Amino acid sequence: PQLPADLLAEATAVARQIIDQTGRGNALAALAPRLPAGLVAEALATAPQITHDYFRAQLLAALAPRLPDGQQQQAWAHALAAAGQITNESARAQRLIALVPTLPAAMLPEALAAAGQLTDQSARALVLATLAPRLPDGQQQQAWIETLAVVEVTDRSSREEILAALAGSIADLP
Repeated sequence: PQLPADLLAEATAVARQIIDQTGRGNALAALAPRLPAGLVAEALATAPQITHDYFRAQLLAALAPRLPDGQQQQAWAHALAAAGQITNESARAQRLIALVPTLPAAMLPEALAAAGQLTDQSARALVLATLAPRLPDGQQQQAWIETLAVVEVTDRSSREEILAALAGSIADLP
């Protein structure tokens, strides 16, 4: 069941008034897939007010597919930039992993560069395992090699998580 348009408008207005940035970003991101065009624009106007990079990236990624073509690329670029600014490497990797499946192909080189900036080998390997199936053959092969190299030297918990991500990525191959 869908919320009627007037209730979506009210829910969006309430979400935009949430003082806590985390809550505001989460609420608007959850509403994004259901919002009509006018409310998508309102939610997008809220994104710059969210200074927490993780939640700004989440909101922009939720809104980007709903935007007109001319605005989508910019929203994706801002989402990727916000994800790249997350200081906690585990959180940055989580946000990059969340972006990868829906990121436009033209933005994949930027996502690969962002993965390369991760100094935590396990975090980088997780992003690469998710990213690899979407990369061109040469880059894909390099991503697999780097990911498997980390599996060989990392701790058991990280190894299991990386192998699970690899298994999921391999299952997604055509």
